[in-house]
Amino acid sequence: MGNSAGKEATVQESVAGDTGQPAPREAATSRPPAANEKETADSSHTLPGGLRLVEGVVDTSGSPSEHDVLVAWIRDALERGRAGELPGNTYAPIPEKWRVRNQSREMLQFGTYTHSNRVETHVPVAPLPDELEAVVDTLIARGCVTPSQRPDSCTVNLYGPGQWIPPHIDNPAFDRPFVTVSLCSEQSMVLGRGMVWPGEENLIKERLNEEHALSLPVGSAVVVDGDAADSYEHAVPPVTDTRISLTFRRRGEDGAAMDARVGANDVDMLEASRGGGASATTPYLTRCLFFSGLLFHSSVVSER
Repeated sequence: MGNSAGKEATVQESVAGDTGQPAPREAATSRPPAANEKETADSSHTLPGGLRLVEGVVDTSGSPSEHDVLVAWIRDALERGRAGELPGNTYAPIPEKWRVRNQSREMLQFGTYTHSNRVETHVPVAPLPDELEAVVDTLIARGCVTPSQRPDSCTVNLYGPGQWIPPHIDNPAFDRPFVTVSLCSEQSMVLGRGMVWPGEENLIKERLNEEHALSLPVGSAVVVDGDAADSYEHAVPPVTDTRISLTFRRRGEDGAAMDARVGANDVDMLEASRGGGASATTPYLTRCLFFSGLLFHSSVVSER
């Protein structure tokens, strides 16, 4: 699966000029660029560390292409989920409270069940099927993850035009990196520290603190690790066309992965509780609490 000649790049486009926010300081990448990986000279100094885009993971050439076959399988699984034919909570419809805002999307969850960024291991879902295991094989072959990082879970997100998900940081119960594969249409993800989007719970009228935007081509995989995963929130603005994304993650040992990523300095907790927002130095656990509602800042969901 995939095109071995596909492009791989660490790319970000700063949108600080649109939000009035200063560009972030450079964060060290979690891995050196590969020989076939290129960085954009004009923006690499502002990149969140650990963010990589790998193109051509799912081949879009031919008729039917690998992409077309995979999308057809997903749509069939979606219909089976809607009909109640998938085990447990594998299928998740859009909650009505979010549907009225066009927030969120239909989901299929394999391997691990999550709800509003909470990992609920007691809730049954189907295991990772062969069709998605084949995508994982390609992610390993293309260097997106190593064999020891092999994902055991996948959330399939099905977006209709106009649907979106707000800023969030993925639950620390999942190891880093996690990888999202994009299908059907090229859309963007945005990243920032202390992002705020309009919602019923606040008086904000515009999206604030978006520092970077990344376009995700059809068939590409975005690898999220390091600072990009744990110091920056990410979000998907309203999509312009049908989009399917596959977010692959590996569930770590309870508490161990989180402890390894939690910083030693909790000074920013007080600033966050005063409404100052979460900064790049805010420890991971503090930021999870901050964005999950204990120190309310914005609505939170679990996947892109």
